Amino acid sequence: MTSHLDYQTAKLKRSILELVTLVEDSVQKAITAFQQKNLELAKKVVEGDKQIDAMEIDFEEECLKVMALYQPVAVDLRMMVSMIKINDALERIGDLSKEISKRVIALCDLPEPGAYFDFQSLFGSINWMLKNGMDSMINLNSDLARKVCVKENEVDEAYGKIVQEILRKIESEPKHVQNYIHQLAVADMMEQMGDELKKIAEDVIYTIDAEVVRHQN
Repeated sequence: MTSHLDYQTAKLKRSILELVTLVEDSVQKAITAFQQKNLELAKKVVEGDKQIDAMEIDFEEECLKVMALYQPVAVDLRMMVSMIKINDALERIGDLSKEISKRVIALCDLPEPGAYFDFQSLFGSINWMLKNGMDSMINLNSDLARKVCVKENEVDEAYGKIVQEILRKIESEPKHVQNYIHQLAVADMMEQMGDELKKIAEDVIYTIDAEVVRHQN
């Protein structure tokens, strides 16, 4: 027989999957808006962040209610704690998508844009982490979650290369410094997104294997 706690946990899982869908869509739209310099799409991402924020607050409140009412232990408690932390990380990823889109809006307003840099490697690594990180959470796959943690090294590497390229361009073409600063900010926010996705994967590992990997290399 399904217990009340099992029912509420299943309900929370459905809710967080709805948030995952929204956040994934926001990230993809933000990346597309940047790649295409699509002003209207960037504005949609900024506006859509309000819904992500509202869902994050509602989900946290529901989790706390379930914990207070049913006092879960062992794997159920780990699941609940991890869902609260993942919920928080998803909201931050949504915020980063919004901030990237704000930079796109600023770039579209520049009269002389200057050069644009190749973000393909960075975006590719983030997309891989996003897809597989969410899959590891949905399917409770700790092996996949561990691969997501390792993938974050590629994000750091791609980020470092872009930063060096942009800094050199700032020195050689100071008249386009606004453009390059906006692109530098986008690179920084994508790197932060990789950090948040790694945290989600670490929480998946904790839920399944009861192992804390946050401070391991």
